[in-house]
Amino acid sequence: SGQPLWWRQANAQGAPCFPGSFDDVSRRTVDLRTPDWRQGHIHPKRVMLYAPPPLGFFEPGRFPVHTGDLLLDEEKEHILEDRIILGTLKLTAGTLILRRCAIQILEISPPAEATDEPRVDARDCLFEKIAVSGLTRLEYCTVLARCECIRLQASDSLFVGTLILPPAVMTHPHCIRFSRIPPGVLSTTALLTHRNTTERPIFYAFEFNEGGAVVRRSARFGEPGCAVLHPATPESVRFGAEDGGEMGAHHLWRYSLLMAAVPDKLREFLPVGMEAVIVPDLRLHRTPYPPCESL
Repeated sequence: SGQPLWWRQANAQGAPCFPGSFDDVSRRTVDLRTPDWRQGHIHPKRVMLYAPPPLGFFEPGRFPVHTGDLLLDEEKEHILEDRIILGTLKLTAGTLILRRCAIQILEISPPAEATDEPRVDARDCLFEKIAVSGLTRLEYCTVLARCECIRLQASDSLFVGTLILPPAVMTHPHCIRFSRIPPGVLSTTALLTHRNTTERPIFYAFEFNEGGAVVRRSARFGEPGCAVLHPATPESVRFGAEDGGEMGAHHLWRYSLLMAAVPDKLREFLPVGMEAVIVPDLRLHRTPYPPCESL
């Protein structure tokens, strides 16, 4: 106390508040590495394109949201399209067709009489948990946690958590193709597979206000950005679907293909030697600060 302390400014030109963001104009050493989403940006031959990460199913206003449980008990074909259910969808009679839906928990019982007819046929859908007594058919779907099916037919889908398949017989086998499956599933009896991968997907991390503190983490089910693939995801997942697109629920929106196509297209218009790089920037989801008043 009472002793003078000498200090000097370590960054004479000022340090950026948000390094790597669109408003970071600080001087850097030239980065000669091959450019991608996180490196090789600081170079006179780079054109950086900052883009907000996609918000997926839970982008505000995209789909109507039903909060709470929902029971379907009529003996008929139930069809749900373009809907979000934050709760449990339970089917006790009939069959279910899902198109572009996000359902937190799907429960289907009792088992169907005909094993060749699917109890649920889902396409372009996102689930947190699935438990189905009967044949389950999934195409371009993502299951974040537990998936348990008596019999499964899946294509171009992501099984991020646990996949439980009981032993089957070759007359009624399980079938999984062009999908991400957890390690160990290949040991299941009577499982037909084709061009699957066990590499784990990586999802975008977003910023959330939790108890007055800003926390950066992957979005949970129901939060904007849930289950959207990050560019760091292995290419076997980002471009592993049968048509070369991404596996999972966001295949319909072609996020990975768009991110790869824009730099390729810009090569036709940029000067020779210039290269475009897309940089995901969370700050572009925030409202800009108002301009400072002139003094």
